[in-house]
Amino acid sequence: GSRPATPPLAAVPAPDLDARLGQLIALLDADDMGAAALWRELSPALEGLAGADSCREIGVLIEGFDFTAALTQLRQLAGRA
Repeated sequence: GSRPATPPLAAVPAPDLDARLGQLIALLDADDMGAAALWRELSPALEGLAGADSCREIGVLIEGFDFTAALTQLRQLAGRA
């Protein structure tokens, strides 16, 4: 079978995930609509770290464009509160 060109996000090293989390926090802080797309990309890897329930809550907030509340929860999740 053919292999994907990039490794699954769950295989992304922690420093890279941390950098991408920082990017997501910056997008949410700027009320940037790109945050939703980046969230969908990062959420599978974050579920492994933070648990599905926390990630589901943040996802609902981001998809509902409540970026302020999502930012608060994401910072807590990232240990950046």
